[in-house]
Amino acid sequence: MLRRCVSAAAKQPRWRSSAFEYAAAAATATRLRHRESTHEASTKDANHYDPAQDHAVNNEAAKPPMNNPIDFYFDFSSPYGYFAAMRIDELATRHGRQVRWQPYLMGVAMKLSGAQPLTARELVKDYAAHDLARTARLYGLPFALPTPFPIATVAAARAFWWLNERDIGQAKVLAKALYRAYFADGRNIGESAVVSDVAVHNGIERSTMDAALADDKVKAKLKTVTANAIAAGVFGSPFFIVDGEAFWGNDRVSQVDEWLSRGGW
Repeated sequence: MLRRCVSAAAKQPRWRSSAFEYAAAAATATRLRHRESTHEASTKDANHYDPAQDHAVNNEAAKPPMNNPIDFYFDFSSPYGYFAAMRIDELATRHGRQVRWQPYLMGVAMKLSGAQPLTARELVKDYAAHDLARTARLYGLPFALPTPFPIATVAAARAFWWLNERDIGQAKVLAKALYRAYFADGRNIGESAVVSDVAVHNGIERSTMDAALADDKVKAKLKTVTANAIAAGVFGSPFFIVDGEAFWGNDRVSQVDEWLSRGGW
């Protein structure tokens, strides 16, 4: 259509081609060009499919709610678990999150994975001892690698789960006290009597705690927590699950912080 208009104007005899006629032909051509380009653009937009847009929408819909609690798995015989326990609640609070403390029996997971305690690994144990002391200084936490190490932590974990059923906040307080008793004061919390001592200093009657440590329901609870942790892929201490994303190790606490800040990546 554009070519016909221009051609028609060009075929007029020279004596009839006034400036006005040329201007009118040019204006007509301009209007037609604009109309055709607008039509092409609208047609392109209507027919265009961008898979990246669908991908972005689907990813957004697939993201879990960003207010889930942080699952914090640990073993009371883990020094890096001790470091993380003293920091994780403060970190979560800054991001408007809660923390579910989940002490479990890491030894069960270690048997499945074939892992060994740090102090049993040649070429690793000396570095580990140095790093533990250095990390404690970094966080300003009292620390001395206790003897014996490691220990069975059945009693400490049972004490936590018994109290957690009654007062979640106080259960966390007791957990921190048990950690300090072992890694700061060198007391063997693998012994039920020592766990009861720590509980007494935190306002719990000794007879009540002694009975709790022998309670079949409490024993079953710890077994269930441990089995569920392993089923969820947990194998170390500390171990965090944030919105379905797993982070292993005290050195991943900074990544947990960044993950919460950015909403994942």
